[in-house]
Amino acid sequence: MTQRYATGIFIAAIATCWVSVWIAQSIPDRTTEAHLTVMPAAELAGVTRLVWDVDARYMPRNAHRDTLVLAGTRGDLRLSASPNRSQHGIPLKFVRKGDTIYVQGNVPEDANAQPDTDNPAPTADSPTSLALPATITEIRWPKVQLIMARAADIPALTIRSDGLVVGTTSRQKDYWGEHIDGQVLGDLQSDALPGKLRCLTAFSQLSTACSTSTNPPTLISGSFRYNGGFFSQITLLTQGGDVKLGPMESDMQLDLHASGNTKLEMDRLGNLTQVRVKDLSKAEADGLVSTLPGQDGTRCGATRIKY
Repeated sequence: MTQRYATGIFIAAIATCWVSVWIAQSIPDRTTEAHLTVMPAAELAGVTRLVWDVDARYMPRNAHRDTLVLAGTRGDLRLSASPNRSQHGIPLKFVRKGDTIYVQGNVPEDANAQPDTDNPAPTADSPTSLALPATITEIRWPKVQLIMARAADIPALTIRSDGLVVGTTSRQKDYWGEHIDGQVLGDLQSDALPGKLRCLTAFSQLSTACSTSTNPPTLISGSFRYNGGFFSQITLLTQGGDVKLGPMESDMQLDLHASGNTKLEMDRLGNLTQVRVKDLSKAEADGLVSTLPGQDGTRCGATRIKY
């Protein structure tokens, strides 16, 4: 009887071992390297704009997350993305047209245009960080966390985004490691002070939710948060969005062009004199309707797109 129990225990142990190995092999590898897309500095002559242009049908699953943008760098344009580890992943690519670089999905010719349960549509890699050379003065991107490179000293930058965070807090640095470009991470973790941006113009874009047979298209207001940094002048245009202002430097000025239904939250009442509020004009409001794919309501595909 004892030998019979011993044999059963031995067989159970072997089976448990094989099951453990199978489970370990089934767990996705979290150390997968980021996909890095690079355009050399020599090819950037005359380029002043960078535009997100990924078709809404292939929008990244994590498109609601901020892309860490290190502005004012020297050298190459570098985009790091978290790879889609499924067989339906689409890498990102740069496409230049005149003075503009478009970020698009490198969609294969046989990509499924009519997805279903058994054959889902491919999705693009999720952008995580962007090293933005100082020569690029305008960026259109869904979600941005803006930080100045340590060597930066640039006169002006324009950002159109439906979610913009300017500056950072020390607490966030613990979450920058995964799939962030090593050059970007090295700049952020250095002891040097962040660089300077003399004039930031921010358009808090309105995105359009996809319409259905029961829900008409609706506009979703953008958001803006200031966490501090070396910024002399910020001009912000927003319509009904959320504006949150952390502690402001004593020499900083914020011009806020906003509609009456915009929400404003400030950490310090003493900074109120540094904020000049102006009614948003009709022409300015019309310019806030997003033209980014997936936000204009024209290419929604089979799912409702949200940022």
